[in-house]
Amino acid sequence: MKLFITPVSPYARVAATAALVLDVGVDVLAVPVRAEADELLRYNPAAKVPSLELDDGVVLSETRLICDYLDSLSSASILAPVTNPVGRQWEGMLTGFLDGVAVWIRELRRPVDERSPSIIALEKQRCARCLVYLEDHWHFQDELTYASILLVSTLQVMHLALPVTWQVEQPKLFAWYQRLSSTPALQQTAPPS
Repeated sequence: MKLFITPVSPYARVAATAALVLDVGVDVLAVPVRAEADELLRYNPAAKVPSLELDDGVVLSETRLICDYLDSLSSASILAPVTNPVGRQWEGMLTGFLDGVAVWIRELRRPVDERSPSIIALEKQRCARCLVYLEDHWHFQDELTYASILLVSTLQVMHLALPVTWQVEQPKLFAWYQRLSSTPALQQTAPPS
């Protein structure tokens, strides 16, 4: 199997971390995603990362689908789909949090005269709300689950790409983030500074 990623994508980091944690024998390949001659286009016309090519040629291209599939190959089964409403609530909220952060980052990468102040303001407010909610409600357990890997990946990309200082205002979240970030799988998949 081949897992196509970009080192800076938090979505791809979640899948790459899952592959490491589950130890399912995946070749991880870093590819560009904005080039017309992108190798990934041979596998996925949407050129989305992560994309996982299975041994039979089937290509999965959504982070949760990839993690579910990898989990099904492992006896560990730590990232299995959650079936309880609270677990689903967390995965949905954290995916929305990451999606908002990703939109904000993409907007800031545009030329200054092409940026949308209203989109930036909206995503900044969404981010602030999520951080406050997480400080008050996150369970702060030191285990690698789909939700915890997703949250660490989101916080790391925020730290690297956004003008957000949350570490003082959310001390429990920051302490938890530091602990989980030090696990070998998350260290190995950390994006470049």
